[in-house]
Amino acid sequence: NGKRFKFQLQKEKSDKGPYRKESAGLNKKWCILSMFLFFAILGIAFGVIFGVIPTEFVTDLFNGSNNDGAQNGGGEDDDDSNTGGDGGGEGPGLTLTYTPSQSPTSQLSMSYTFMQCPQNGECCNGLESSCDLKASEIMWPTVHNAMHDGLLGNNDGPLEDALEAGYRGLLLDVCWCDNQDTQERVLVFCHGICGLGERNFGDVISNINTFLDDNPTEIILINFEISYGNPKPTPHEIWSAMNQYDGIAKKTYIHQGGDFPTMRQLLQNSKQLLLFKHNGLNCLNTSDDGCTKRIPEFFKYAVETRYEFDSVAAIKDNYSYSCKGDRGFVANPDFYHINNFVTKIIGPSIDAAKTINERSFLEKRISECERITKFNANIVSVDFWQQGDLLEVAQEINKVRAKSLRRRSLRKYIYDWFH
Repeated sequence: NGKRFKFQLQKEKSDKGPYRKESAGLNKKWCILSMFLFFAILGIAFGVIFGVIPTEFVTDLFNGSNNDGAQNGGGEDDDDSNTGGDGGGEGPGLTLTYTPSQSPTSQLSMSYTFMQCPQNGECCNGLESSCDLKASEIMWPTVHNAMHDGLLGNNDGPLEDALEAGYRGLLLDVCWCDNQDTQERVLVFCHGICGLGERNFGDVISNINTFLDDNPTEIILINFEISYGNPKPTPHEIWSAMNQYDGIAKKTYIHQGGDFPTMRQLLQNSKQLLLFKHNGLNCLNTSDDGCTKRIPEFFKYAVETRYEFDSVAAIKDNYSYSCKGDRGFVANPDFYHINNFVTKIIGPSIDAAKTINERSFLEKRISECERITKFNANIVSVDFWQQGDLLEVAQEINKVRAKSLRRRSLRKYIYDWFH
């Protein structure tokens, strides 16, 4: 037994030598691997900070890409399984690409199918049931500062792609700026000052016009902000520049007072553009010099919330403040516009957009704002339109409103029949 124990002890000692060498080798390999991972993570962090690497890349890297997307909202009168019709909608998860003339482009993947009309049925802004709604009753998912998707931009993709995705409202700032080559004053879209968020006026209007030609079931609402120039652009000057494009005049609706028409009535008359303006020349009376009835004063028909929020908390912690009408001249507006974006000292916040563009936040805020003001929200504007669920929330609200309208109409029909 003693010899056997001694032999076993010697064997164990002899085994430990190679084990130590192997262990030391593994430790060295792990040390090198750890240093590589450290510097790789450090490089990614600096890439994100300086904008070289998009945050979406990091999210997909660590969490995996999620292509499940949001489910289409139900609706007893809308064929959610069929995205056909004249609108030309894209299917879930498909890459939507739009190549405008001389304007930036982006690749986007939208999981929600905005166009839900039956193959051979009516279609109004993506839904058959929305044709019964007035232009002042339907929800318009809207892009804030839609022309600005570059440096310090409000958006991460061009407005042309936003239209393809399903956004039907555009907020555009109009400026007079000097042409660098000719030194002549030219009308452009810009964000407060020339050169920032600047887009060629003609390119944008031409691309919108083409989109409407290609999608005859769709209607776009545009609210021009008279932004920069000395003197600033007038609605008449804006319309003169727009009217150079074939079909724009025919597509533009002119409100004659009273209730706004239904979406069906607009399309039956080939009206696909609702134009408004704010700031600059006061055009409450569209017959004044510089004004035009084709681009009336927005706040003659609308009330909107404040737009200067520096944090998510500034919106959600006090709905009485963030929902209250801040601009508008009417007690019972046709349009109630909710501004839903955060602007920090360094500019628009994409991190905030990821929170406030999300379904639960949108539903809560819209509900609270409608409860507090007693107005039906029908314009909700966001920054970074590719983030969140506004398109889906808007279409589900439109389905509910159309269903409620049918019920009211049926009750009225029954009441009138018996009386």
